[in-house]
Amino acid sequence: MIIFIYILLSIVVMFDLELKKLHVTTTFFDGKLNEDIYIQ
Repeated sequence: MIIFIYILLSIVVMFDLELKKLHVTTTFFDGKLNEDIYIQ
């Protein structure tokens, strides 16, 4: 797993890319939903 992270970060640096992180619990805020969402 650590090797994968090193490779991913190396590719991001080599190609001057932007790395973003999304949380699974807050990902639905980025899209449109037809249902009501209740957060406790």
